Amino acid sequence: MRLWTIQPLEVLEIIKQEGEFVCNPNYSDSDFKRAYHWLVKQMDNRGIEHPYGLELPIWAWYKTDWENKKPDLEQEDFSDSRKNLVCIELEINDKDVLLTDFYAWHHVLNDSFLDSSHDEKEWDLQHEWYDALAPEKRQIVKEESWNDIFNITPTQNEWIARGREVQAVFWKITKDMIKGYESVHPCVKSAKA
Repeated sequence: MRLWTIQPLEVLEIIKQEGEFVCNPNYSDSDFKRAYHWLVKQMDNRGIEHPYGLELPIWAWYKTDWENKKPDLEQEDFSDSRKNLVCIELEINDKDVLLTDFYAWHHVLNDSFLDSSHDEKEWDLQHEWYDALAPEKRQIVKEESWNDIFNITPTQNEWIARGREVQAVFWKITKDMIKGYESVHPCVKSAKA
């Protein structure tokens, strides 16, 4: 599976020296640790091999604008850190990757109910039903609704664009996975593996 991950430039040096790169949870947004750990549990439940001692996965793009292609580095918001980032192109075994719909994932991040509506009327009905549930039942239903983030089947109408932007999580980057890289800043040279 072809993926693209945006990482600090020094990640390439770490891989060169150590042969691999893994996520350091100290650099992850602490506000989202609950959501990240929920996703790790989903990786474990789906039989994705979880290397001992690793807490959080690495993130990458599988699809952008409906296609398996590199993100448009000019369109992305990399703010002031832009000069230190590279887009690394990877080839990873499908069995080592979990794919999720980027927009649906925000329901997990925001700890909110992911409805299955296709229009405003359905949305109103589903949220009215959900809001009427007892708090303990609402929590169960909310977490069950999150399973829909794994539905990446392309679907588009006026209400949703499922499968347009698909993200990937996996445990590590090794030298042999790298097919090339491109700087998000023109002062750093790009390369092919």
